[in-house]
Amino acid sequence: MADYWKSQPRKFCQYCKCWIADNKPSVEFHERGKNHKENVAAKIQEIRKKSVAKAKQEKKMSKDFAAMEDAAQKAYEEDLKRLAGHTSGESVCSAKAPAEAPVRKQKKLKPSAVKPRSDPSSSSRTQAWVSGTTADGLLYYYNTLTAESQWEKPDGFVDECVSSTAGQTQVKRCLMVYLHVSFFIFGLFALIERIGQYFRQQTKWD
Repeated sequence: MADYWKSQPRKFCQYCKCWIADNKPSVEFHERGKNHKENVAAKIQEIRKKSVAKAKQEKKMSKDFAAMEDAAQKAYEEDLKRLAGHTSGESVCSAKAPAEAPVRKQKKLKPSAVKPRSDPSSSSRTQAWVSGTTADGLLYYYNTLTAESQWEKPDGFVDECVSSTAGQTQVKRCLMVYLHVSFFIFGLFALIERIGQYFRQQTKWD
């Protein structure tokens, strides 16, 4: 019968980075050694340092996110204040016709006088109409081209205040949407950058 050689099982020590015989006496002898104990203590200390550093990093990230949110909120409030000041500072629509016009022309107003004339310049005359208010608070309409005044609202007349207010509202809404989108994108990029830094730090430790 031929003899054959059988290799002994071996075990790798993660702390000492070496191979030892995989049997109980050899393992116990190695683990009782001074070098192995020092390596185990060093590994535990390294894990503890990583845990502390990780906790500090997470705490710092939380503070940075909170500061970023506060800064974004303050910037948002400042933009709202500037926007409110801009809209309130705009000139309020006022009547361009003289206040005496309805008093002077009041007696000459007749049902036939308020009928629009069928001429080619009707479009420009409609644009020439402006609204005004008498001393008694009555609303009248004055044509800056023909000097006519009447109580009835001319056909096609659009109040400048209404159109201006609608435009200001639309602009304000657009600015609000722009601000919200800008703050969201700013926060998203900051979050991605922080996450990237965190994972790069983790890779460096490993």
